[in-house]
Amino acid sequence: MDEGLRSAASLLGRLGPWGSFERGELTLAKGVVAFTREGSGPDPLFSAPVEMVSVRFPRLYFGLGLQLTVEGRRHRVWFVSLRSAVGDTTMDGSTIVAGNKFYVEEIGRARITTRMWRSALAEAGM
Repeated sequence: MDEGLRSAASLLGRLGPWGSFERGELTLAKGVVAFTREGSGPDPLFSAPVEMVSVRFPRLYFGLGLQLTVEGRRHRVWFVSLRSAVGDTTMDGSTIVAGNKFYVEEIGRARITTRMWRSALAEAGM
């Protein structure tokens, strides 16, 4: 994939009623997968060659995202704009929420984005 792939994404932290997430961008370019947090500048949270990354598309994600394992650490990525159900606050760069929510209108776009990632990662040899 010469031109690369870029998608707005939400990186899920701890799951549960007081979970967290970070907004950012997932990219695949020149054989490297990276996630850059929104507002953190050009330094990615993680960046690794595709050979060092494993990918899963869990059924429980309902086609809205994927899981990447980079250097033994699992990253849950969804392609919907997550928000807090009752308000959020920021702590150490992460958004702490009380129940994640997203708009139903985003489901179709997220599923299309997930399919694009599945295809691009398969093409990259993952």
